Amino acid sequence: MPINIYIKEFQNWLKGVFGLNTIRTALCECITDTLDAYLKDVSPQELKQFFICLDINNISKLKTKVKGRCRVWEWECSHERCNALMGRFVHNHTHSYQLKYKWNKSSNISDDADRRNEHQKFKWRYFKLFKLYMHLDNNYTSLEDLDISHVIKAMRNCKLFYPDGSAEPYDEVLKLRNTVMHSPNNTMELDETLKLLNKTRKLLDCLDIAEKTYYKKAIAELQDLERNDFVLKYRSEESEFIIAKVLEARIVADELHSNIEYNNQLCKSQSKRLQDMLEQIVSSGITTKRGFEMTQAEYKVKVKQAMEQKRKTIALDKIVFDEKSNDYKTLENLERKTEVDIKEMEVKMTRTGLEEMVDVINSLNKELGEKNAKEIGLKKKLKESTKEIENLNTKLEYLEQERKVTSNAI
Repeated sequence: MPINIYIKEFQNWLKGVFGLNTIRTALCECITDTLDAYLKDVSPQELKQFFICLDINNISKLKTKVKGRCRVWEWECSHERCNALMGRFVHNHTHSYQLKYKWNKSSNISDDADRRNEHQKFKWRYFKLFKLYMHLDNNYTSLEDLDISHVIKAMRNCKLFYPDGSAEPYDEVLKLRNTVMHSPNNTMELDETLKLLNKTRKLLDCLDIAEKTYYKKAIAELQDLERNDFVLKYRSEESEFIIAKVLEARIVADELHSNIEYNNQLCKSQSKRLQDMLEQIVSSGITTKRGFEMTQAEYKVKVKQAMEQKRKTIALDKIVFDEKSNDYKTLENLERKTEVDIKEMEVKMTRTGLEEMVDVINSLNKELGEKNAKEIGLKKKLKESTKEIENLNTKLEYLEQERKVTSNAI
C-alpha cells in the first residue's frame, strides 16, 4: 500500500528522523569542542606533523581486534612528540587494553610538505583525530559526512566523551536510531517517538555541556518536536495569486494615503478605510508560523529528504554484515522496499491538490475514528465501573442490615 504521508504514525516517524538529525548536529559540535579543549597544549605545527606521520604509516584508525586477536601495528617517524600524542589517543580508547602498537624511531622518514593532501589541512584536524576511534574504513572527509550511528559508536570508543562513565545513553539512542531507520512502513507510535526524544535529551545531558549554545539549541528543537504537531497550510494557486495582487494594491494604497493632504479629511478617511480593508484581506490569507506549520510543498520536501536519508542509512548499515547473513538479507529487502516507497511517493506528490486532499481527509477520519473508539471504550469502562459501584453499594447496605440484626439479637 502506498505511503500516506499525512497520517499521525508517519508524522511520528518523521519527528524521529528530525530528532536524530538534531542530536547528530549537537554531538558533532561537542566533538569539535571537546577535542579543541583537549589539545590546547599541542601546537598547530605539531598536530600537522602528526597527521603527516599517520598518513605515511597508513594509520587511519585504532583497531582493537582482528579475528578475535589483538593486532600489533607498527609505525615509524622521527618525532617523539608524535609518539607521545599516539600514546594519549590510545590511552583514551575505551578498549585501550586491546590496542598494541610499536613506535620505531626512524630518521629516514621524509617531512616533505608536498605529501600533505587536502584533509591534512588544519581545518580538518578534529575529524582526522576523531576518525581514529571509528571502526569502518569509509571515504569520509568531515564530521558532517557521518551518520548518527558512526558518530555514536566512535564517541563510545573514546573516554573523552564519557563524563559520567556510562555507555548506556549511547546504546539506547543507537537502538532507537535503528527503530526509526529500519522501520518497514515508516511509522512509529507516539510513545516510541517520545521515548526517542527523551533518550536523546538524556544523552546530551550526560555529556556535561549544558552551558554550550549548541546544547541549548538542540534541547529547544527536541522540545518543539515533542510538544508540536505538523500543521499544513492549504491555499490554492488562485488564492496565492489574489494575495500577491492584494499585497501590490496595499503598497499603492499606502503611497496614496501618504500623498493625500492632511486637510482633505474626506479623502484621508477613505484611503485609511482602503488600507484597513486590504490589511484585513492579507491577514486572513497569511498566518504567522506556529510550531511546525508549513505549506504542503515545504512538507513534501521534508518528507522526501527523510526518505532519502533512510535509503542511504540502510545502504551504510549493510556494509557491516556478511552478504550471506540474515541481517544483510533483511536490510537488502528493506532497501528495495524503501526504493519502491520513494518512487510511489514521488508519483503521489505530483498529484493535484484535490486528489491529495483525499489522503489528508482519510488521515483525519482515521484520527477521528481512533478518538471515537477510545471515547466509546472509556464510556464502556465508565458504565462497567458505575455498575460495580452500584453492586458494592448494594452489598454494603446488605452488610449494614446484617450488622444491625446481629446487634439487636445481642
